[in-house]
Amino acid sequence: MRPMLFGHRFRQSIAKKLIFCLGSVVIIEAVMTIAETPKISATGIARAEQAQSGIDPARLFTIPTATVLRSRDINLTGGSAFGGSSNQSFLGVIAVGLGNIAEVEFSSTKLVNNIAQGSPITPTSAFKLQLIPSHLFGWSWFPTAAVAIRSTAEWSHIRSDQTKIAANQSWMDRGIYNIGYQTRFSVLYLISSIQLGFLGLHGGMNLMDIRTKDTRVWYLSSCFHEPVEIQHEINGLMAGFDVRYNPQTKLMFEISHQPQFVFSDSTNRVRVNRDFLAVAGIRYFFTPWLSIDTGIWYQGHFLGIADSEIKIGINLFLPGHKIDNLPGSLLKLKTRMRKNENTD
Repeated sequence: MRPMLFGHRFRQSIAKKLIFCLGSVVIIEAVMTIAETPKISATGIARAEQAQSGIDPARLFTIPTATVLRSRDINLTGGSAFGGSSNQSFLGVIAVGLGNIAEVEFSSTKLVNNIAQGSPITPTSAFKLQLIPSHLFGWSWFPTAAVAIRSTAEWSHIRSDQTKIAANQSWMDRGIYNIGYQTRFSVLYLISSIQLGFLGLHGGMNLMDIRTKDTRVWYLSSCFHEPVEIQHEINGLMAGFDVRYNPQTKLMFEISHQPQFVFSDSTNRVRVNRDFLAVAGIRYFFTPWLSIDTGIWYQGHFLGIADSEIKIGINLFLPGHKIDNLPGSLLKLKTRMRKNENTD
């Protein structure tokens, strides 16, 4: 059964792969650093560490920015949101930079609805292309622009649970004991970003094309079935900013329109409302290639602050652009070690 994919063995396998990737990055970074960094004083090292800044994912918490990853760099992100009244699920992202102008991404997305206690997770894939690259004409203040599209990989099933059914008196009075439907969607993003010193500004539009079909409502004495595919179009806005607080920490805020699936018992159909999502928090860099995102997650349909959630995600980078230089770095390291042996 599919739920077994997220069992103990699956989590062990994912953990082993992440540990292997982390170890590989450590080895590559260590070799490159030792081989290519000359001997400098303690003061110089301190200054270099202070000037050191981390590698950012090409997004804030959830909304994309107009930047892209360096060619062949890989970003692995995993995390979840905790708190509130919903069941929590693991959310993951794998992104790869292509040619310093494009980026491809595979991720999981929550489907916010009113018939299930938790938000079902669906796999998605995305492609982003920079229309206006960074530092055009050598101007650091010139805005960067990009277009991206995200689509679901397949039809996703949303099914009700007894907790939600029992909490809705109207559904109980009408004898409804189960609800279900299928959905898929595509989202087109138009994004612009500009860096003004320590301040980064990001904004744009998201044009959503959402489809629902196969709506079923089970009553105590009958069953309603609507197999027709229905199209829902929603246009939204998104905006956010990041502030470089110190070399290891960024303050981040974002707000965007998001879809919310709402089943109406008066029509026995699913409508899609335009909800909003706001996230405020920080990105802290343990190293240039390892960081954590954490902040407060709040959505428009929440009843109050007791429903807010704490979002936590770990970002790991694999510096694929350095692989070609690895043999040369190993040779430099070997030469340096021989020189040290001769000096001793």
